Amino acid sequence: MFLMQKWYLWHKFDVLVILNQVLPQFQIENLEDLLKEKDNQVELARSKLNAVQAQTYTSEGTLSSLEEALADRDKQINQLRDQRDRAEKDIKEEKELHERELTDYKMKIHSLESEVEKLQVSSLLLIGLKEMGHWFSHFTANDHH
Repeated sequence: MFLMQKWYLWHKFDVLVILNQVLPQFQIENLEDLLKEKDNQVELARSKLNAVQAQTYTSEGTLSSLEEALADRDKQINQLRDQRDRAEKDIKEEKELHERELTDYKMKIHSLESEVEKLQVSSLLLIGLKEMGHWFSHFTANDHH
């Protein structure tokens, strides 16, 4: 029974370690990919803006809309960065929680192992006392003959 509990605790420990490593990285990578895509879009928009400026300064409407598009993209990038920062903070908090849980489980395992050792010593002492009792009763029985 104790081995099953110990196995379960270690199995849960393994699952928590795997989740702790895989999920946060996956979320961060997705946010970083989105951020790179937005950066590329901003660069593309900036190059278009430069091309328009080089061709003509008379088309203020086009320039204005490109500037608005750049502003929107910059706003989206900032929102994505904020989202990534929040996700990283949440992941860090989750990791710390899992680490505290792991420490608690390790302490429980240590406590249970200590209890098992005490029970093993107690049972050995009881067996020894029982054997001494048999030997003593056998010894005293032989003295009466």
